Amino acid sequence: MDKNEEIYFSPKNKINKAIHAFTYGQMIMFIIFLLGFFISLFLILDKINEKYLVERPLSGGKIEEGVIGSPRFINPVLASSSTDRDLATVIFSGLMKKNVSGRMQTDLAESYEASADGLTYTFTIKESAVFHDNTKVTSDDIVYTITQIQDGALKSPYQPSWQSVSVIKIDERTVQFRLSSPYSSFLENTSVGILPSHVWKDLGTDDFTFSDMNLYAIGSGPYKISNIDKKKNGLIESISLKSFKDYAGPKAFIEKITFVFYRNEEELTKAFRRNKVDQINAISGEQARALSSEGENITNVNLSRVFGIFFNANKQEIFRNKNIARAIDLAINKAEIVDLVLGGYGKVIDSPIPENIYDSLKESSYNRAENLAEAKSILDKEGWVLGTDGLRTKAGQTLKFSISTGDAPELQKATNIIKDNLKEVGVLVEVKVFDIGNLNQSVIRPREYESLFFGQIIASESDLFAFWHSSQRNDPGLNIASYTNSKVDGLLERIISSTNESDKSNYFKELEDEIKKDYPAVFIYSPDFIYLMDSKVQNIVIDKITIPSERLRHINDWYIRTEKVWSFLNKQN
Repeated sequence: MDKNEEIYFSPKNKINKAIHAFTYGQMIMFIIFLLGFFISLFLILDKINEKYLVERPLSGGKIEEGVIGSPRFINPVLASSSTDRDLATVIFSGLMKKNVSGRMQTDLAESYEASADGLTYTFTIKESAVFHDNTKVTSDDIVYTITQIQDGALKSPYQPSWQSVSVIKIDERTVQFRLSSPYSSFLENTSVGILPSHVWKDLGTDDFTFSDMNLYAIGSGPYKISNIDKKKNGLIESISLKSFKDYAGPKAFIEKITFVFYRNEEELTKAFRRNKVDQINAISGEQARALSSEGENITNVNLSRVFGIFFNANKQEIFRNKNIARAIDLAINKAEIVDLVLGGYGKVIDSPIPENIYDSLKESSYNRAENLAEAKSILDKEGWVLGTDGLRTKAGQTLKFSISTGDAPELQKATNIIKDNLKEVGVLVEVKVFDIGNLNQSVIRPREYESLFFGQIIASESDLFAFWHSSQRNDPGLNIASYTNSKVDGLLERIISSTNESDKSNYFKELEDEIKKDYPAVFIYSPDFIYLMDSKVQNIVIDKITIPSERLRHINDWYIRTEKVWSFLNKQN
């Protein structure tokens, strides 16, 4: 090689030469430097990822939901059991739905307009809205569904909410509702699931209730039926649903949901413990306590339900005396009932109005000894003398009455505690237990009871109207205390027509005070909804629910799988 020729070294050669020139100590220092550099680089990149990467849900996964009871009417017009409502909630969709905060938002509806006088609501249906058989949802389907609800022969549980509403087709995508009087909660009515009229319209009343379509349901909700498994005896074992990709709202993330049906709580909890199902609800507080002690993930939220003793003064004249009713109220150990019957999953109440509708924010103090003493004092003043047998008599008559209730374990246990509580003050109580079907048909509807231990589901102002307005005293009305008070009637009418929240609050306060003053009932507790959820399922929100099936109203927002992406690439809200 010519000495004047420039010798070329590649960068790699230069690095190798430099490294080989290191002493042993320099080599150690160089390696430490490299390790420090790469560790620092890794930490910096990790911090950047932590700051700019976001987690978002992915489609996929499956869950098994265990429920008590078999489905009969997967049909929003007829659904009355918890099992039927669960399935109808995810298979069908309505014009509107409640969001997670309890406010109404559009579902099948693209938009709606309300007239200034509150008597007319006009809805436009989404162009993209289709049923599971890919038939478009039209105003004909809305008209058909509401007409079926209004048909008294079908005895839809929603009939009272729609009986004074006219439904009119304007065009294929526009439907109008006309009310006889303003009704501030009317939008909640429009969350009822819509039936496909092309499937149902040729069926008569008898065929409607016995049709196989009550089981093999076609709706327009976020999930559609993919499979129904039956046992050898013909009973339904499970129903599998898959995500409906053409749902008009946000598509469901979880691909498959299977509802597995059990006869009772014992079978349900056993299946849960054996990991045959991922999630369960409708269990007792006692079972919830046991599962909680085993480390299971339990979520509970107070339901919009009022349980108490409803007096029928037409059958037992002692209830016409408000002082007697007050003594009964004072004698009942409500806290004991919440603890022993509900396992602590509930709260003591003293009002006909659930907190989610009106919360008076009153702090109640309770002293068992003082309450018993006051109850005894009231009965003494009323002339009921305590005998050596521990019972009170007056003019040869024993102070006694009967309580009718259902055969559910919770109801029976509560009434037996009430019986024992009242015996402490000298009142004799006879407990009459009926199966739920017989209780409704042979006892409640004809008002054949002296008193009734029962629960009211109060989801809106219209339910308060149904339970307390004097026009609802007789069957099919739900005023089970046969209560009559013209001032209460006026307050209820103003509540359901008013759109001013401040006015409503004042009306609720007056309503609560007036009903409590008359003592048509003793209000005892409001139970919690108990839900055992699988930790793999994320974004389950069960706040502000009134019935168990409402836990599923945003099931399309639940997810199991996730991925991390740069925030600027995340297009999901």
